[in-house]
Amino acid sequence: MKIRPSLLPKIAECACYESEAEAGAAADRGNEIDFHFRAILSSSGQEQAEAVAKAAFALDEESAESLTWACEMAVLIAGDHKLIARDEDLRIEACGMTGTADLACPAGQWSADLKSGQIRNYREQQAAYALGFMDKYFEEEWSVYLLFCDQREYVRLTFTREEAGKIVREQIARRADPQRVPSPCDYCGWCANRFRCIPRLEQAMPLVPVVESETPEQAFELILADNGKTVAFIKACKTIESLQEKAREVMKERLVAGKAEGLKVPGISLVSKRGNQVFPAEELVEVAKKIGPRKLLAALGSVSKAKAEKLFGEAGLEMPADKLIETAGSCYVQVR
Repeated sequence: MKIRPSLLPKIAECACYESEAEAGAAADRGNEIDFHFRAILSSSGQEQAEAVAKAAFALDEESAESLTWACEMAVLIAGDHKLIARDEDLRIEACGMTGTADLACPAGQWSADLKSGQIRNYREQQAAYALGFMDKYFEEEWSVYLLFCDQREYVRLTFTREEAGKIVREQIARRADPQRVPSPCDYCGWCANRFRCIPRLEQAMPLVPVVESETPEQAFELILADNGKTVAFIKACKTIESLQEKAREVMKERLVAGKAEGLKVPGISLVSKRGNQVFPAEELVEVAKKIGPRKLLAALGSVSKAKAEKLFGEAGLEMPADKLIETAGSCYVQVR
């Protein structure tokens, strides 16, 4: 697999990490927000207004609010300095790798990367971007702003040329080491090898009845080939779920209590997500008078069958059953 800057933080956790061929829904959402972020900040005047309108139409409310925060924060950090947000100006090369940042401010000697979802470590990736921009603009020091848009937080990382080069080369060397071994970590769920990773399977094997085989990988295959053993495995995993949740709650309480003192526990981090802002529906009476109830109701969206029956009942009307819309169902395995 060709190494890109985005792979470096994962290699830092597990030198054997392999990306999935297809990105998941979270990655798709992040890419869409990135696209609108660059489109808005690379334009001005009427063009920018159109880019903002397109983003508002394409994104859900939560994503649109995250995007707005990121754009406003980038402009605030830049001050009077010019921002560069066009793809062709954001491409970098570093230690044989290529990548594209989300934003750059050459006059301020910084670049930025927009991150959706929870706060994670991106130090190794940003070291590569910093090194690339230092080469591009003949600088000896560079800062990177990580804009965690869903959390409404940003982190600033500053690198010297020597420091950035050392960080990047260390991860490239880890990947090239023929003796490298997998290390179970937070990225396991995204790894293409997650169902055949020996250390990870070794962690799971104690949960199931003993299955004689030469390797943990073969043991897992034997379990999955037998209905009874597969169910036993599911139940064993389910049994420890409550224990894991209890341990998570204990760690959350300790991290919250120690946040002011800067408590850090290796292997775990405290993630906080800002709640959505909502507007009480009863306060929209004046809006309904201006735009009409039909347009307002269309904006608010459909309601559940139970809620609709209650509203029709309160109005002394019979709900027209032929107007009900069947949403997509789901199928899952229930453990008894």
